[in-house]
Amino acid sequence: GREQLLQKHRSNHYNIVETEMTWDDAKSNCEVQSSNLAIIPDNKTNSEISQLLENFTEVWIGLSKTRSWYWLTTGTTKAYTLMNWQSGRPNDLDGWESCGAVVVKDGTWTDEQCDVAYPFFCIGGRNQ
Repeated sequence: GREQLLQKHRSNHYNIVETEMTWDDAKSNCEVQSSNLAIIPDNKTNSEISQLLENFTEVWIGLSKTRSWYWLTTGTTKAYTLMNWQSGRPNDLDGWESCGAVVVKDGTWTDEQCDVAYPFFCIGGRNQ
């Protein structure tokens, strides 16, 4: 159940931050905790994260774009292989939507303006 998932993700140093922040502020907040915005490498992780975040609407993750979409990792960027975009996304509305969020109700991803404030999800921590 959900409690088992929470325990599993605690051991992976996942941290759900309910305070709404812009994507850049969320990224900085994770870094202060010696972690990063969450990376979703596979469908199983995506499904588990959606269950953990069931009380939220959208949550920032470590997905962003300069020319193409990439995952933010420790000091590097990593191209993404799992693509779980919501239908019609990414659409980069008006050229301003360069940050990724999970749409919790169905576990899909959406591109949003980076200065919108959402809760966020960090992975990693001082113990790693």
